[in-house]
Amino acid sequence: MSKPVAVKLAVKNFAQERIRFSISRSSYWYRGFESLSLHQTGTNSQSASDGQLRGIRYSALHRVFSGSGRDLQSPVSTDMRSRGAVRRVVALDMGSVAPPKGHPDFGTLTVIQAFAIDAPGGVVLVDTGLGEAEPAIDALYSPTRRSLAEALLETGLSRERVSAIVVSHLHFDHAGALPEFSGLPIHVQRDERQAARQPRYTVRSRVEAPALRYIEHAGDGEVCEGVRVIATPGHTPGHQSVAIETERGLVILACQAAYTLEEWTERSFQHPAGALSAWDREAYAKSLDRLRAMNPIEVRFSHDRRIWLKMA
Repeated sequence: MSKPVAVKLAVKNFAQERIRFSISRSSYWYRGFESLSLHQTGTNSQSASDGQLRGIRYSALHRVFSGSGRDLQSPVSTDMRSRGAVRRVVALDMGSVAPPKGHPDFGTLTVIQAFAIDAPGGVVLVDTGLGEAEPAIDALYSPTRRSLAEALLETGLSRERVSAIVVSHLHFDHAGALPEFSGLPIHVQRDERQAARQPRYTVRSRVEAPALRYIEHAGDGEVCEGVRVIATPGHTPGHQSVAIETERGLVILACQAAYTLEEWTERSFQHPAGALSAWDREAYAKSLDRLRAMNPIEVRFSHDRRIWLKMA
């Protein structure tokens, strides 16, 4: 073997070993950890019945993912005249990844969604997608990337109007573009920042950039009028969802508190890449029950384009 080829192989092997993704119940994106304590922030509110959860209809705007990393039509939008606050919530198609062999979602394309909340004070962005290329991740996940500027432009929103970021958790597919928003407030759970400092949890350079301005929450908190973060630990120690008060009722961005619509509607269903790969399965179930007890009229997910809508 020639010296240049040997060097290239050594670099590739080092990069893959440096960010080796293990399929353990702690985390399916990165090798997780078991030592952090979980600080419960939920309540013991009565949960919605299974019958209520099954009384759903799928959004007519949803289409099956074609495999190209793009949806087949314009982004889903919900117009809202919510108590003079939120105007609309828009799903942003941020591309896809092809999980490697050994991953619970191997053989499928995993879609990645972010969300934009159009409020009078500016746009609140929920998650940021993959961001720029990262060799170790690209070698394993063969991602299809889309820029936030492109995704926002399709909705009629501009990147310049973004006034705040909510990051559901700090895995690479949700927080990859945070450095693009240096100086803006980034709402995150304190436990998630602690988790992200552990080895092989995320791409540290993306979430520890010096100019990032984090606002840490220890539980639920307000982002702006009508928009709150809801602590939903389970997938990760500091996962959070977003609750949006609207004139029609409560809209929840579950993000990855539920991996698919079925995990939301069927308590007994556990997706291999969802509940079965969670950092804490018990916390995952409790967080979902807490969101269900909030009686939302609409629920959206990070890795499933389908929308849960409450039957009238």
